[in-house]
Amino acid sequence: MPSTGKTLTPEQEALSQARKLKKLEAQSAPVKAKKSIELYKRNWVETEQSTTPSVPVLTFRLMTWNEVDRLEVLLPELHAAGYSHIYASGRNKKHGCMVLYRESQFKKIHEETIYYDEETARLDTSGTSQPIGNSFRTKNIGLIVALQSVHSNLGLVVATTHLFWHPRYTYERARQVSILLRNVYRFRNELNQPDWPSYIAGDFNLPPNDAVYTLLAGKPLSELQKQSIMKSSVVHASVDPSVSSSGAPADDEEGGEDPDRVITNARSAVPEDGLLTCLELPKIYEPFVPVRSAYEVGLRGSIQSSQSVFGKRLEGMDIRDLGYFEPMFTSYTYYWQATLDYIFIADPPNFETRVTKVLEPIATEVLEGGLPRSGICASDHVSLIADLALVPSD
Repeated sequence: MPSTGKTLTPEQEALSQARKLKKLEAQSAPVKAKKSIELYKRNWVETEQSTTPSVPVLTFRLMTWNEVDRLEVLLPELHAAGYSHIYASGRNKKHGCMVLYRESQFKKIHEETIYYDEETARLDTSGTSQPIGNSFRTKNIGLIVALQSVHSNLGLVVATTHLFWHPRYTYERARQVSILLRNVYRFRNELNQPDWPSYIAGDFNLPPNDAVYTLLAGKPLSELQKQSIMKSSVVHASVDPSVSSSGAPADDEEGGEDPDRVITNARSAVPEDGLLTCLELPKIYEPFVPVRSAYEVGLRGSIQSSQSVFGKRLEGMDIRDLGYFEPMFTSYTYYWQATLDYIFIADPPNFETRVTKVLEPIATEVLEGGLPRSGICASDHVSLIADLALVPSD
């Protein structure tokens, strides 16, 4: 059958041939390498504990970094690198918490998710119904995982969490941490592994001079910290729908218009709400503290000095003060700059965790452009990493 296509003019034919030639040249040309991104290098800081003579029974590296979503992108890469994962999120929440571990080093024994909104503030020992005692329905969780070494019967309990973000809700974070602590200890006891250490890491959304940090260290609360707890002992409309949603602050002294910095849509708590008091909170924490911060221990006892520590940016803080040696910043954006992330250590009676190295905090002059930023950090939070060694207690 004769062709029904149009006959090309000599000019059109020449143009068509030129296009084909250009396409062939492009296909045969060498592929240009993508421009590499120069990555900011963080050095390791060795500690005094790296030189102790005790022979460790278990050594490992622990990292925490906020925050997890886009699993369809992350997991294939992580699995290909030899990691297994456990993921959990709050009810109807788009992002969550994840524990990753190298399959060549550990195997999972058990896992459990703690939903803070569904846990009572006090342990139910009387058999009677206990109030939840929360000030805000936050959908935050804690994730607890037991990992056993593939080379021995030794293991560890790892917990990660992302606490409520609002800076004024000190009470709710204190409640959430107390719930996580008691469940970590219960979890370990139910495993019948009293010699396994526990590590609690994540975004705690609180600075080192916060009441919760002091409670974790087993130290007395200051008057200022007590006031912060009492002012945030409220009941939000998410807990009590009858509360007005007018937007008015629950505490007139808070003032201001920014709902991210004042407590709104809440009422003052009454005894029937079951919130913990400033007298109760230390007693609730007492069976589980003190816990130690890997960075506070590591940088306080470092062989190399670090200038990028929290105490150097807080006026009036003394080198002996609790939390002085936490990183200067773990989150840095245009809107806020704060120390919010931690690695906490809860040792069993017969073993002690030595912090032998930590990854140095990022210098402020590097962070000043804000995060996330290509070549510096892919999140608005920086990662914290510690090399840990488990040794028999002296």
